[in-house]
Amino acid sequence: MSEQVVKQVHENMEKTLDSIRHQLAKIQSGRATTALVDDLVVEYYGNKTPLKQMAAISVPENRQILIQPWDQSAIGAVEKAITGSNLGLSPRTEGKAIRLMIPQMTEERRKEMKKVIEDYIEKGRISIRSNRQDGIKSVRAEEANGMSEDDSRRYQEEVQKMTDAKMAEIDKLHEEKVKDLMTV
Repeated sequence: MSEQVVKQVHENMEKTLDSIRHQLAKIQSGRATTALVDDLVVEYYGNKTPLKQMAAISVPENRQILIQPWDQSAIGAVEKAITGSNLGLSPRTEGKAIRLMIPQMTEERRKEMKKVIEDYIEKGRISIRSNRQDGIKSVRAEEANGMSEDDSRRYQEEVQKMTDAKMAEIDKLHEEKVKDLMTV
């Protein structure tokens, strides 16, 4: 039974890490990345359609995102979605494509973004610790219902090792994103 507890704790921790990766990818660091527009939704023929389902998105240069809608009549809707988003980017239409220029970040903006990154990281750490506590509680409950102390200790150690590994991954993600953000 505790193998299931350990497996569930692992799955929950992986979901937390995936969420952190996704959130960090959306943070603007002065470099273009398609993740900045991944979650953008466009009002297209009365339907809300994810931009990535209706256009080719690429990064031709370090500070540019190129969006090429497959249906050229959607260019206006894509522009409107970008302008209405909180990206802080101005779309520039060039024939059949839209170009987004990523502005150079000021030192003040970098410091603001670093605080946002640290907030995401701390929420991730809290979630990992919460998953660990839930897993250990479940193992202890199984011990109270007849599991041997040795098995209980072994499963608790597995959960703790997993927690330590995931915390190290979070620290690495944090370090990489801050380094990327602070690189001029």
